[in-house]
Amino acid sequence: MKIICFDIGGTNIKYAIIEDISNIEVKTIETRITKDDNYILEDVLKIIELNKDVKAVGISTAGVVNSKTGEVIFAGPTIPKYTGTKFKEIIEAKFGIETFVENDVNSAAFGEYCFGDYKGSMFMLTIGTGVGGSLILDGKVFSGASMTAGEIGYMPLNDGHFQDFSSATYLTNYVSERLNKKVDGKYIFESAKNGDKLCIEAIDKMVYNLTTGLLNIVYMINPDNIVIGGGITAQGEYLEEKILKVLDERIIGKQFKSNVKLANLKNSAGIYGIYNIVRKEMK
Repeated sequence: MKIICFDIGGTNIKYAIIEDISNIEVKTIETRITKDDNYILEDVLKIIELNKDVKAVGISTAGVVNSKTGEVIFAGPTIPKYTGTKFKEIIEAKFGIETFVENDVNSAAFGEYCFGDYKGSMFMLTIGTGVGGSLILDGKVFSGASMTAGEIGYMPLNDGHFQDFSSATYLTNYVSERLNKKVDGKYIFESAKNGDKLCIEAIDKMVYNLTTGLLNIVYMINPDNIVIGGGITAQGEYLEEKILKVLDERIIGKQFKSNVKLANLKNSAGIYGIYNIVRKEMK
């Protein structure tokens, strides 16, 4: 069964046409966003138009999703005018192809859980343009009363939100403002590895803020596993040791313990997850 799967974030849209999950090619386009609008639905429809022979569409997307109606019911300011986007209704009406929609972090967590070697409960954070979270209990995504469980990015922190101080956006803004020029994450990590003090300082601040969120997860939920995914895993070798070291220094006791690690599927977890969700729903 051929399925087209999308993973929509604030920076990129990844997609893949999958028949055999062991052999997939993920393609990437830039997420078209302006200060006041977005063109995500338009671009998704164009890609489906070129691949109308698929049997199903799976969409993993940023924002709070009603997975029953396939609608984005809330999206933060990183994607303007995204709230209310009715993917399922519009795609099924236009193409007659069964469509399934899930929150991107829930998709990534489910993909990681299915294809990784995890036992018991799992909380996953994805670090990218913003920060998302998802809780897996008894092998299922726990959505909560209003489908907003796991939205740790909105947790209050420092007179703002957790994602304001622990995302890739925070990192690039911190350095760009001090250099008075726009830089990206690749520049920051390469500079830090070469001893740049400002870039090292920025990463250390982000890591400290990130561990604040990790500690809250450990203290409140104490899951068997905490998995960190998203675009930031591209710097996994550099970051993992820092994160674990700061977490170990800050935790109040060894009895408050969860297994913390970086995602196995790296930045493709959302694609794997939404594929598995579609297959499960279509059985």
